Amino acid sequence: MKNIPSQNSIFNGKREKYILVCGLEQTLDKIGRHYQLLGTKLGCSMIVYSRNANKSSERFASKYGIEWHEVPEGSKLADIALFWKLLRQYRPRHVEMYLYGAQSFFVYFGYYLTLLLTRTQFVAVCRGGELYYLDKRGPVANFAVWVGLMMANVVVYKQLHMPTQLDQLHITKQKRIFFYNRVPVTTKKTTEDSGVLFLNSWRNFRRPDIVFEAAMLLATRFPNVKFTIAGARNQYEPLDSEGKLTMQVCEAKVNAAGLTNIHLMGWVDNPGELLETYAIFTLPTTLLFLNYTLLEAMEQGLVPIVAHAEGAEKIIDDGVDGFIVDMSAEAFANAIEKLLTDKNMLKCMSIAAKDKIRNEFDLDKGFNELREFYRQRLRWLKEIENPWPLDKTTGHV
Repeated sequence: MKNIPSQNSIFNGKREKYILVCGLEQTLDKIGRHYQLLGTKLGCSMIVYSRNANKSSERFASKYGIEWHEVPEGSKLADIALFWKLLRQYRPRHVEMYLYGAQSFFVYFGYYLTLLLTRTQFVAVCRGGELYYLDKRGPVANFAVWVGLMMANVVVYKQLHMPTQLDQLHITKQKRIFFYNRVPVTTKKTTEDSGVLFLNSWRNFRRPDIVFEAAMLLATRFPNVKFTIAGARNQYEPLDSEGKLTMQVCEAKVNAAGLTNIHLMGWVDNPGELLETYAIFTLPTTLLFLNYTLLEAMEQGLVPIVAHAEGAEKIIDDGVDGFIVDMSAEAFANAIEKLLTDKNMLKCMSIAAKDKIRNEFDLDKGFNELREFYRQRLRWLKEIENPWPLDKTTGHV
């Protein structure tokens, strides 16, 4: 087990108010950024109790000045015991618990019991599969998730389909809030490069094979354009649903064709730095709504090309700040070609993509809504006359 104390002066452990975050497989860059800002908004130090699936939790917790404790591996009792210890040691104002569905029901109920015994309120966070796969998991796992949703003082959900499942589970609407993915808005200029990028973990439903095939169609005609497909966990991970087109096979095809401008990359720990050097972002997925990397790409001025999927039109105005096309290599290749051959179109759509994020998906604005909802539902915020710390730069909360 590792304990990474805070290095940030905002989260230096001297404050009396803490929020504990648990239930995560890993502390990713976006998680660190999310809870750094939430801590600032609520005037609290953040403590994350998570696993370390991709060996990145320590680095990102340190980057954002968040105290991190690693979940003990191989012992459910040790997991629950450390959770209890953290509750007793820090006495958090509330706990944010991710109900991702793969957690052991024994651990879930251990967490629930310790929360009851310590009279700690908690926020249940649903970000994906915990509700989407209700009909594919066993009754015990579903029951554990349901109990958490019923006990929670606030239920934060992040996907369009979730209200239907929450209604089916009889979770009251009064304690639910739709907090979809948002990203920090920066002042970075749009890139002058013309590279094409796929950047997401490789999953069957994300179809990186389509981007690879589109790149193969275009690479010879555009020899100075870099086509990069990133996100594989290893060289044997397949891009396609049949499991035949692995990173290793793709590299062999690229070499056989004598192409030097198609690159396949593994897992990327610094997506922001990679995004800075590309102009076009591709994402042929059936589960699109508010993909975090898509929002990051648009915020940096990359023009998105996505497939027709639920919620696509809620992010992209087709032909204005990106393209929504059919799920085929030819359709993606055609859209990429339009942008590569019309620099004015590329520039205008890049500016429009940044504006879309600034106006509709700004993380800071979203947190203002979230903290007001928290104030209505969480005991410790109700008891504070003015719970919002003053922003010294603006004089406003």
